[in-house]
Parts: sequence; structure tokens; C-alpha cells
Amino acid sequence: MSERRFETYYAPGQATKYAARSWIVAAVVAAVGIPVTWFTFAGNPQWWVLLVVGLIFAFLLVVTIAAAVGAPGKWGADGRLALAIGEAGITLPRVGTLTWDELYAIRVVDTGDVHGNIAFRAWEALTGSSSNRFMTFWVEDADAVATRTGGAANAARNLGPLDGRQGFDGVWAEGLRDPGWDATVAAVVEAADRHGIPVHGRTQ
Repeated sequence: MSERRFETYYAPGQATKYAARSWIVAAVVAAVGIPVTWFTFAGNPQWWVLLVVGLIFAFLLVVTIAAAVGAPGKWGADGRLALAIGEAGITLPRVGTLTWDELYAIRVVDTGDVHGNIAFRAWEALTGSSSNRFMTFWVEDADAVATRTGGAANAARNLGPLDGRQGFDGVWAEGLRDPGWDATVAAVVEAADRHGIPVHGRTQ
């Protein structure tokens, strides 16, 4: 019996939307940070005051600009493949196809809309710098995967190992067009069960 093909894509305009949001946030941070730093220093003209306040706004600015620059790669770019399931294995952007033999385990992360610091999560949602819903695919040999993709897969590597194995993050829920997140999770869980691959944090 052949493997049932499943594909899901990101909606067009996702990367552009998140990049634009991040550039707007960066402009606001700069517009607020410069006068605040100046007036704070004017009211308390000590070098350490200027340094501390300036570093705070500089950090926020750098992080936001990094989110803007990284948006196209983060979201797989506009309208591109998010995940595919086929006879060979599971295919991810940049990572390529992870065969059923080399897949070790899969984790489904779905913490809902509100998790942890609300202000920080709101900033992440605005800039698209992170997600509360995504998957990690652990493999037997992550270095071999990175080698065959010319190192491109390293951008998707998850730094949290499982049983000494490295994995790759992907399939961000934000921006998935039909079939969406729930259908994608169901398809991944069904395929993993069929091939004897454990799924952690499964919601189906």
C-alpha cells in the first residue's frame, strides 16, 4: 500500500508581513529610544546612565532588526512548502527529506496563544520571531543531514537534543493555509504511528 501524500504550504505574503511589522517596530524603538535616552541623561548627566539606557534601547533595536532580516528564512518565504509527507519520509524546507529510517522521534509543541510572559509573547507574535506551535524532528544523524544539504539545514537545527540526538525545528503554525495546523498535526501523527516513530506532546 503506497503512502498517502500530504502537503501544506505557507500563505503568500507571510514573510513580507512579518518583515514589515518588524521594521515598523524597529522604527518605533529608535524614535522613542533616542529622545528618552537624551532626556534621561540630561536629567541625570552621568556616563553610566547614558550607557545603561542606551544599551537597553540598542538591544531592543538589534533584536527587532534581526527579526526583520530573518523573517523570509524563518517562515519559509511566501507561499512555499511548509511540510510534505510521502513514501520516502517527511520533507521540510532547507532540511529536505528526512527518511523514515533516519527519523528518531517527533515533538509537537502547542502551548496555545498565551504562554509565559504575555508582553514578550505579544512581541513575538507581532514580529513573527517565534511560535507557540511548531514541530521538532529528531534524527539519528543530524550532521549527515546538514552535510547533504550543504549546511543549509543548520539554520533549522534545534539546539535541544533528545537521547543525544539533534533535531530540526519547522512547520510553524503561523501562516499555514489549508490544510492548517490541526490537519498537519493529524497527518504527521498518523504517518509517524504507521512507521513506528514516537511522537512527543501529541495533541491528536
